[in-house]
Amino acid sequence: MKILFVCPRYPFPLLSGDRVRAFHQLDTLAKSHEVFLLCPPAPSVEAEQGLKDWLGHRIHVPQNRLKALGRVATGVFGRTPFQTLAYADGAYRREALSLVRRFDIEVAHVQLVRLAPVLESAPLPRFMDFVDSLSVNMSQLAERSRGPKQLAARIESRRLKNYERAMVREYDAGGITSARDRTAFGDPKNMFVVPQGAPLHDGTPEEMKRPPSRIIFTGRMSYFPNEDAVLWFAKRAFPLVKAAIADAEFVVAGADPGPTILALNSIPGVKVLGFVESIADELLNSTVAIVPMQSGTGMQTKIVEAMAVGTPIVITPQGLGSLPLVDGAQISLADGVEPFAKAVIRLLANRSIAVEQARQARIEVEQKYSWAASTHELLKGYEYAINAFLSKGKPA
Repeated sequence: MKILFVCPRYPFPLLSGDRVRAFHQLDTLAKSHEVFLLCPPAPSVEAEQGLKDWLGHRIHVPQNRLKALGRVATGVFGRTPFQTLAYADGAYRREALSLVRRFDIEVAHVQLVRLAPVLESAPLPRFMDFVDSLSVNMSQLAERSRGPKQLAARIESRRLKNYERAMVREYDAGGITSARDRTAFGDPKNMFVVPQGAPLHDGTPEEMKRPPSRIIFTGRMSYFPNEDAVLWFAKRAFPLVKAAIADAEFVVAGADPGPTILALNSIPGVKVLGFVESIADELLNSTVAIVPMQSGTGMQTKIVEAMAVGTPIVITPQGLGSLPLVDGAQISLADGVEPFAKAVIRLLANRSIAVEQARQARIEVEQKYSWAASTHELLKGYEYAINAFLSKGKPA
């Protein structure tokens, strides 16, 4: 199959969930299909090297930030989401349509609703990967913000809610990372749950040597639910852990920590690493991973990444979302400051419990959350899009 895959960002380095998703989908798809990647140029030579062994074709469209700002400014009183205006570049659309004509593309994959105009009304089967409900995400940001930031988030949330639903109708099929987010869209029949995946690490949890009391949170820190979660744990729950286990250490690994997060370095036992070359290596060098989300949408990539390398996890219900993981089996589920701290302490203090949880979690990843399994669901969405497109041309 010839697939056009359109991304808003170069899919390397793997700094955010959407880039992780695109990178592994592209890698898996290119092994069996002819894939054409349309995206901005690599931000660095190192980023370019990240795709040097990829089997597909790369076509780059430079982004003009001044024009993007101009489109956002002129759309202040309109109804289109600001992020869609920023990416509504005519050059993107012209290049995409040219590729469709020149290479007889059979299905187009567009990542994130901000790129919807690139192939809106285009004459081929189209699959929109929404990833998660951005309107719900923005609504949560508005609830937890104040002043101009709150106003901007409210406006964007309203615009996104209407636009997301319009694009579900416009595109032949869509993808989302979780059943919870699919429900937020109204459970449309043309939307497929395509979960995040994670590459498995060699070895078993029993064999892995770990420090005694290292707690880790992973994720891009410019994403407000991640920042919110880290602040909640560091200021409220971690002191309780530290009081029970004196040598406990809390490590924050993820790009773009702001001043508020960097200031946590002043708390004894807390270390903000910022960008790291390998999230997997940091997880392997940790005793417990935490996902103390207080807000956020979609499926948390950090959950399956920790499960894949055999690091036991403590998660809030908000972080778990609609993932079918069992408390006390593959994960530890805890809501509230004291219960969450107690769950972390329990795993730090009981190696056998931690290892058994990690073992069951790893089996779950092997069976349900490999990138091969995820891409299998993606291909079902492509098939639906193709059939839906073909049915439009049939007489009533």
